[in-house]
Amino acid sequence: MESILRAVKLIKDIVKNKIQREKLCRLNSKVKQMRTYKKSAKHNTELNIKNLRIHSHLRFFYRTAADKKLRKNTLNIKTTL
Repeated sequence: MESILRAVKLIKDIVKNKIQREKLCRLNSKVKQMRTYKKSAKHNTELNIKNLRIHSHLRFFYRTAADKKLRKNTLNIKTTL
């Protein structure tokens, strides 16, 4: 009888340890995911800032080019009139 109780207790301990290990593994994987997400989010924001800078620069360049063209056209119109 005593050996059966001991065996049951041993099985309970094993199951408990296994459950704890699984919980720990899940927690670790979540932490890893969060870390990678943070890293990728940081990287993405850096890229976005870079792209925004380039984009705004290009927009400025095209705007000035368009203004020049417009000015040129208005000058041409004035001279023809």
